[in-house]
Amino acid sequence: MLAITKWRIEQRLLVLHMQRRFKRKESQRKKTNTIRAQEYFDVAYPPVYGPRWPSIRLALLSKQKYVAVINNFANHELTVENFQLDDDELAARAKVEPISRYPEEYQLRALAKDPTLGAAEFDNTSRVILPSEVGTRGTSIMMDYVPATKLKGLENWIEETDIFVQQGDREIGFITEKQEEPINLPSMLKVYAFAKGDISDFPQPKMDHHLKVLDYYALDGASLLPVLALDIQAGEKVLDLCAAPGGKTLIALQTILPGIVVSNDASESRGNRIRETLRQYIPHGISSFERHSVITKSDGCNIREKEAYDKILVDVPCLTDRLSLKEDDNSIFKTTRTKERLSLPELQSNLLASALQAVRPGGTVVYSTCTLSPLQNDGVVYLALSKLWQETTIECTIVDMSYAVRPLSFLYRFGTNLGLRYGQIVLPSLLNNFGPMYVAKIRRLR
Repeated sequence: MLAITKWRIEQRLLVLHMQRRFKRKESQRKKTNTIRAQEYFDVAYPPVYGPRWPSIRLALLSKQKYVAVINNFANHELTVENFQLDDDELAARAKVEPISRYPEEYQLRALAKDPTLGAAEFDNTSRVILPSEVGTRGTSIMMDYVPATKLKGLENWIEETDIFVQQGDREIGFITEKQEEPINLPSMLKVYAFAKGDISDFPQPKMDHHLKVLDYYALDGASLLPVLALDIQAGEKVLDLCAAPGGKTLIALQTILPGIVVSNDASESRGNRIRETLRQYIPHGISSFERHSVITKSDGCNIREKEAYDKILVDVPCLTDRLSLKEDDNSIFKTTRTKERLSLPELQSNLLASALQAVRPGGTVVYSTCTLSPLQNDGVVYLALSKLWQETTIECTIVDMSYAVRPLSFLYRFGTNLGLRYGQIVLPSLLNNFGPMYVAKIRRLR
């Protein structure tokens, strides 16, 4: 009898075990890539962004905001006419809404029209990043760490929480210089955005039936920042190292400044996406212009041309936080792409180091990502520069843009008090739901 009872208990335990195992497998099957991304970010980002993380998270999951860049190669005068809000209308809005929401030009107009607004209401604090708030040490311990320099097997791959202490900047030979001049908006670059809090959609781009191109290009407003940070000058040779799908290449061309823009990607299919983007916005057959745009397919980690470019944009593959939280297809958080995801810091640092060897002395490299990850932002900049310090005679300086970006703080929510040492970051916000976008500017000295 005892043997039968024991057998029944064992059978029951076996059934319970199989049921639990089945439920666990069922649960794993139901977990989507977007859920994996949410779980990852909910662990990795709160230690960095603290009480700001819930609002950032909500913005990432909410409707994204875009700006419209007018296509100079279409009938842009008509397009501008359709987009243009009357200056008096903007000044009127600045009178009835919080005045600090509007650029200084319209704030001054509103004050001129109604002196009763008074200096007390002319509040610029929401538009200004204090220099003391940028680049401070000790405000976020995770910003003081970088990923391992060598990742061999899966057991050695790292997550955000597996970190290694970095040396001081002076110990690896690079310094910081402040950009004294505000960031420049080229006169030919015509950009339109809805006011803060306004989530209206732009109309669908229209075809210019004479030139067979679309009249404007819509993109996340924060994506302008890396191109503006390049500060392209007339006649310069520019490389967009990881250019697909081609939006930032197009913005650079719309400035009408570069002597040539080389758009590179390692993938043939992604190169075709660049071609398609340019085909939709650049009229075919303008031979003088076509000489200014070249598409190449090469490994960005091994650029053969050394000291060949004036400006290089390194907009690297990254966690793409917003996309990862919304799209399941081909997500970087797919279980089959785990090694690829965890190898990103190594790939990013190799791309940046390669760009710094391809830019001429005196030239500029801008490194950018669309992730909040400290490892893929400041951490990668540190890793690339320390690699160059150890392996080459190249010398670089970090360009502190904290002052330069102040005029854009009416449009972007810049992250402050995050311990950022090398770059600026645009944080997603429900008022202006752009980003995330991290941008670091590096000038090669020799």
